[in-house]
Amino acid sequence: LADAVFVGMEGCFGPFTVQLNLRNDKLGPFQKDTSYFGLGYAISDVFKLTASTSTAFNAPPLGYLYDPYSGNPLLKPESADSNEIGLQYSMGGNLVRATYFDTRVQDQLLIDFNTYRFTNVSHARNSGVEVSFKGSVGSTDIRASLTQQNPVDEGTGQPLQRRAKTMASMGLSQMLGSLRAGADLRYVGDRNDLDASTSPGLPVMLRGYSVLDLTMAYRYSPQLLLTVRLDNVTDEKYQTVYGYNQQPQSLYAGLTWTPKR
Repeated sequence: LADAVFVGMEGCFGPFTVQLNLRNDKLGPFQKDTSYFGLGYAISDVFKLTASTSTAFNAPPLGYLYDPYSGNPLLKPESADSNEIGLQYSMGGNLVRATYFDTRVQDQLLIDFNTYRFTNVSHARNSGVEVSFKGSVGSTDIRASLTQQNPVDEGTGQPLQRRAKTMASMGLSQMLGSLRAGADLRYVGDRNDLDASTSPGLPVMLRGYSVLDLTMAYRYSPQLLLTVRLDNVTDEKYQTVYGYNQQPQSLYAGLTWTPKR
């Protein structure tokens, strides 16, 4: 049984914008209050400073608690405190944003490859910078982002498993008459992991990867839409968890019919 109560407000006061949210969650035996406070200040018509502070709560799923092989009924919920400060530039439908973030997590939920059971990491921290762009060049819509971060277990000083320090993505979308074509490229850097086939798990390195996806949507009529998607165009061989290969090159096609009203 899950119960939640949420209240929020937002408004503008001269050059300032303010947002405040409060929430209470109750999930079985777990209960937590969380909040978000954000503040924006318009330096000029195109530049804006932003800052926020927030808390978060994540109860362990039932499988984490009671799975007969890896469950741990003594798990605690994750809780987190996050702070961000950023600068954004907005003009003519283009938005550029640079943000510094710092998140501290208590009792983070992870698998312990020494016992093969879920456990809580006492304290983890992730801080870094994210730069993003959303807008258009001519008639081409563009989305791009770059994240440089440092996720660590503060108890051991070691990098968190399966968390890359560098991530990037870029997406393009173009209308050609009744046809919309798109391309999405994402990159994830090297990550630490453990070989679950050994006991205790031996440290391994998951290499970085880049995956390109292509999409097409053709409006044949007001009622018929044809879609085609080609995932992992270059048939990149990669793993997000050691020992488990991800999706190879795959082609999907679909037809959507919307009846007249």
